[in-house]
Amino acid sequence: MTAFFIEPFNFREIFLQFFLGNQVLFIGFLFIVLSAICGYYQMSNKIYAVVMIISFLLFSAFVGEAVLFAIVCILGLIVFKILGGISSR
Repeated sequence: MTAFFIEPFNFREIFLQFFLGNQVLFIGFLFIVLSAICGYYQMSNKIYAVVMIISFLLFSAFVGEAVLFAIVCILGLIVFKILGGISSR
């Protein structure tokens, strides 16, 4: 196995290529993390919608697979609802 050197502050290489594999997986992971954070801190649905809309607008240029994008959006909503219900108990 060949090893290669990654520059210390090359975060694009570290996060996109090394940890998650490609940009589509990174965007999906980001939406799930944002949903989890919004659910954990019990943000209102309006604030959650604003956060997700801003994220969708930022990453809309990168996503070419519309079906995958829709699945990630639905999964993010489910995570938000589950964690919002768990942390309110």
